[in-house]
Amino acid sequence: MQPTPVLAASDAGPIPSQLATPPIAQAATIAPPAPAPEQAATTANNQGEVKEQYLVVLSGLIGSGKSTFARALCQHFPDWRRCNQDELGDRHAVVYAARTALLAGHNVIIDRTNIDAKQRRTWLELAREISTAPTSTAQGEASIPTRKIITISLTLTISTVVAEERLRARLGHETIKTPEEALGILPHFLRMYQKATTEEGFYYVLTFPAAKMSREPSAEEVKAILVDRLESEARADGVLPEQPPARSGGGRGRGRGRGGGASAVYTPHLQHQPYPPPRSSATALATSVTDQQAPSPSFAAAASLPPPPFRSEINAQQPQL
Repeated sequence: MQPTPVLAASDAGPIPSQLATPPIAQAATIAPPAPAPEQAATTANNQGEVKEQYLVVLSGLIGSGKSTFARALCQHFPDWRRCNQDELGDRHAVVYAARTALLAGHNVIIDRTNIDAKQRRTWLELAREISTAPTSTAQGEASIPTRKIITISLTLTISTVVAEERLRARLGHETIKTPEEALGILPHFLRMYQKATTEEGFYYVLTFPAAKMSREPSAEEVKAILVDRLESEARADGVLPEQPPARSGGGRGRGRGRGGGASAVYTPHLQHQPYPPPRSSATALATSVTDQQAPSPSFAAAASLPPPPFRSEINAQQPQL
């Protein structure tokens, strides 16, 4: 059964400065006048204007504060709608809710882990679909598009140590019922993480340290994390490639063996560490205690550093025997 998103729409295309204006306080018994989306769309058609809307694709480890930020954004700025997979049930329901909200004129924030380029591709394709959908004129002829969806990747970076501390204390999650279950899932996200880039098709790729965000972000804090940066940072072309970028290292091979891809040990979270040479069993045993004392890999470091070279580049640099 599909969810029933709110269908109320705004009457004007948001720009960053407009998105930063909190709602004016209203009495609880007095509803604000409803906008006229049909009239706004007609005006845009007649004047040949394109309405810009925003689609934020959150990314980050479990426990990084994605839902905290998404709820605060929608609380302080009512033009936004949050689409959360834990509440809606599955990805298809999230796509349906996001499409409905965007077509109604809202900005949307996708609240899920979106841990790699393949997962994020879903929302980029949705944005392209809605941006290129023409609106019929009064004569029934197709006109130019009346909306353009600006896609934004926002990664909340966090170290695994802090993430584990948060997961041990977290209660009341919709799908992850115990801290032990959450801690068991965390290594999977560490292995699967792929840094977001503009090459995926985003107009903006932003990061923010989760540790600097308060438990209940204010309107000013939300504005500083997202809205202000849309005004100050350069906008990319937002061109969606035919295929999502390959995972750094090529991923695991299929069938027998792992092919030429990176193993589960050398994930992007360890890209700030050099690839060590093969060790003998004796050497591995001698250094096992030291390895156990090494610091945990950092999600923040992975989000801020370039990917490691492909295996073909590494082999080309080694002397031929």
